[in-house]
Amino acid sequence: MMTPERLRTAVELEERQPKLTIYVSGKITLNPDFEKQFNAAVSTLEAQGYKVVDPRTVCSNIKNGSWEEYMIPNLIALSQCDAIYMIRNWHSSPGARIEHLWAERTKKIIIYE
Repeated sequence: MMTPERLRTAVELEERQPKLTIYVSGKITLNPDFEKQFNAAVSTLEAQGYKVVDPRTVCSNIKNGSWEEYMIPNLIALSQCDAIYMIRNWHSSPGARIEHLWAERTKKIIIYE
């Protein structure tokens, strides 16, 4: 049985634990709703206290780049995260499928919308 003192200590320890850093992945190319979907995912995760890495901001300095010019920095960013959050439509995106495979191979926590 946990005493009030031990419970308080457990809660304090949990509060000191850093929250996960989560990379958001989903279909961007040819998706007219991607802004709304990514904004919703980022807002939800941030409201839960997670640090969120949004691929749209990772590459915000790239203008009219090639697919590879967007993917490489995002895979590097994903590598620095604890988890990946897969927006529901991820399976129809070649980039998101690569990010998912990368997350599997590097043993990231995978969270599905």
